[in-house]
Amino acid sequence: MTTIHSADPEMLSNASVDTKDKRRGPDAKEATEAARDYAMQTSTAAMETAEAVASDVRAEVTKVTAAARDFAVKQPVATAAGALALGVLLGMAVNRRR
Repeated sequence: MTTIHSADPEMLSNASVDTKDKRRGPDAKEATEAARDYAMQTSTAAMETAEAVASDVRAEVTKVTAAARDFAVKQPVATAAGALALGVLLGMAVNRRR
């Protein structure tokens, strides 16, 4: 609903004009249905793509985790030395920022 305020001082009240048409034609109904169908198809396709990507990421993370676990079991000294070096570097970075 649109309200029109008059600038004329002689007019004592505001006039309200309803600019919406209460009826929807067949073209509007068809357009609404087409838009709804398109939105459903698009959201379904997006959901399928997201599920495929999530599945691929899950498989890659599992593979990397298994490789890291195997490395840690086969070479524990290198793993401990790497963790120690990473801790020292992080500690130096934190101290430098202070």
